[in-house]
Amino acid sequence: MKIHPPWLLACSIVTVLVIGTQVVFAQQGEYAGPPTRWLDETPREINRRPTIPEYLQEMAWKELDQEVLLIAGSATAWRWNDQKWFSDFRTVNRGFGGSRLDDNAYFAGQLLIPFKPSTIVLYAGDNDFWQGQSPSVTAGHFGDFVNAVDEVLPDTQIVFVSIRPSIARWSMWNVMQETNTLIRQQIDANPNLYYADITDVTLGTDGRPRRELFIEDDLHLTAPGYLPWSRVVKPIVPQAEARYPHLKGCALRGAQR
Repeated sequence: MKIHPPWLLACSIVTVLVIGTQVVFAQQGEYAGPPTRWLDETPREINRRPTIPEYLQEMAWKELDQEVLLIAGSATAWRWNDQKWFSDFRTVNRGFGGSRLDDNAYFAGQLLIPFKPSTIVLYAGDNDFWQGQSPSVTAGHFGDFVNAVDEVLPDTQIVFVSIRPSIARWSMWNVMQETNTLIRQQIDANPNLYYADITDVTLGTDGRPRRELFIEDDLHLTAPGYLPWSRVVKPIVPQAEARYPHLKGCALRGAQR
């Protein structure tokens, strides 16, 4: 397991690489419209995942914890029991099922930034391919997410959990790997970004996704399936959490000069 990158002791100015223009890419499914489609959702039913309007309604009246470890992304992020697996930290979960990286970039200002997270753990990306996006566009949307956070919260750290192989979407694994490579190039160029590679712990000795990690849909993880993922991510979070106050201190000292 590799952890990238180690936190640095010096304050630094970071340049974020954003991947270029859209490429025509044929894949299963159709690209399901702009991020604003999430605002049209009806109230949830019992045991149904929360909607964007419900998150926003809750945040309008509730006093929000600040400088938290924030879990963001698609259903895999939403289903990640942050209070169990990240119990050493004050956590908030703002995952929403079915979301793509561009959805998370679009709603970052409303759903994530109000918490002023010290660290964001982000899992999203495989829905992008299912809905017809290319590796370059998907990686570009990761850059959009980073920029949306960095513009307001330049000290916030972001841990990207690599796009996973799954049984249901195994046919797309090659393009997922290509996208992971493009995203990792951005991460390696920015000390505020971290790459949590969950590929090896998700694949079995036969090189295919481990059946026991997935629920009946062959896509989402079982509750125990988050154990190997958490073992990869948890050692990275303290590095990010240690870098955050250092950068914040640098900013404060610079403002006082």
